[in-house]
Amino acid sequence: DIEIFDDVVKAAPRKGLKASVTRLRNMRNAYNAPLNDLPPNPALRPSTMERRVQAEFARERSREVGRMAKERSILSAIATTSTLLYGRTSVAYIYPGDGTEPIRQVIPMQSYETSTPIPRMDVLYPSRLNYFLHQFRKEKRPS
Repeated sequence: DIEIFDDVVKAAPRKGLKASVTRLRNMRNAYNAPLNDLPPNPALRPSTMERRVQAEFARERSREVGRMAKERSILSAIATTSTLLYGRTSVAYIYPGDGTEPIRQVIPMQSYETSTPIPRMDVLYPSRLNYFLHQFRKEKRPS
């Protein structure tokens, strides 16, 4: 915030303003110096659960950014995307544009990947999941 006052001093210098800003800067530096010398406090570090939650959010944001980039890409206007449900090869026809026969290309496929969003309480909140499991296990079974 002191930088704002520096900009004011440069834009409109007034008598005594520079000395006041310098005094404020020195007071701030005197206050921050012992704080900066302290060792890191381990109590302020995020827990494993919080790190996992943040990693899950980051992965979700990354997936969303990738999906949006794919949808808004220039290539999506030029090319089309096809999804193969079955088969070991992909057949594509290339049209040369000079009126000749299309060229047939066969591309062998070897693996596939699927993804399904599944709520994962063991990642997002493992202690709560353990509590629920404990409660369910100790309940009396209906007869």
